Amino acid sequence: MSVNADSKQDLEDFKSYIIAEKNFSKHTAKAYCSDILSFLIWMDEQSCEDINFSKVREYLHFIQKFNYKKTTIARKIASLRTFYKYLYRERKVD
Repeated sequence: MSVNADSKQDLEDFKSYIIAEKNFSKHTAKAYCSDILSFLIWMDEQSCEDINFSKVREYLHFIQKFNYKKTTIARKIASLRTFYKYLYRERKVD
């Protein structure tokens, strides 16, 4: 599996945004980016800009198979929410 090049760039830009503008700690930024990278790998070559809500729900259903703690699931959801708010802010998604 690989990551779409545009999505990879979006992730790099997102990392800069959450560190510089949102003032996230480096630890939180690393965790969020790791969560988003897992999501992008799961999507394979599909662009994150082409994903709809049902696809995100499918991903959340998929990660439940790994028996993560509730706090980890909550962070992954927060990561996705923050990432897509960033993409919306940048006018990359509707």
